[in-house]
Amino acid sequence: VQGITYTMNWSLLFVLLLLIFSTNGQCKGNEGCVTENKVDPPKFPVWKEQFTVSFQSNVKVSSKGSLGAVPGKFYYDWKSKSSLVQHGAGAYECVHFYKTQLPCSLLFNSVGMWAMYGTDCHLDMKGLTTPSPDWAMRSNLTFGGEVKYDGFDSYKWIFSSDSSDREREYHEYYETKKDRIPLAFTFKDIGEQTMHFLPKSIVYGPPNPKLFILPSNCKKT
Repeated sequence: VQGITYTMNWSLLFVLLLLIFSTNGQCKGNEGCVTENKVDPPKFPVWKEQFTVSFQSNVKVSSKGSLGAVPGKFYYDWKSKSSLVQHGAGAYECVHFYKTQLPCSLLFNSVGMWAMYGTDCHLDMKGLTTPSPDWAMRSNLTFGGEVKYDGFDSYKWIFSSDSSDREREYHEYYETKKDRIPLAFTFKDIGEQTMHFLPKSIVYGPPNPKLFILPSNCKKT
């Protein structure tokens, strides 16, 4: 199975901005401990055109630490307008949306988002394509402050799916303050679906182009 899991056009997925003036530390369920600081908004995130980074999902935070993490990998290649998210076996994405305990992948190309798992490959969402590196500037985002997230000094960005309702925070995107590397993409009320990126794993440069080739059995309907 070619791995990929994009439950998001990264325009839809990756989110940002609403400055929170708070200096209180807090632990938010699956997000781990977050300490917020007052800070002037930085420039919107802009991704490199080609990179690969590992992540974990299904992370549960308890007094014993993080439990149940499932590994995954994200491949991004704006030059070919392709991206790929690979989820490991048992990931929330695979179990909840595709009813499989197998690894599953989401491939984004010029047509839309393709779901792949086991012997199944189909066009899941037509028109949900790979976002551009400046997706943040094109999204409904607000700056959420400078916080400590997963042990990193980071910037928090908030996305609302309805521009008329800023209180509805559907997603949050975190990036490292240093080097602006993706750190997390959260899903409101579904902590296990949150993608916790591993900044030290990031590799810049073109992913293997074979990763973006659809299997011959893929169906558009």
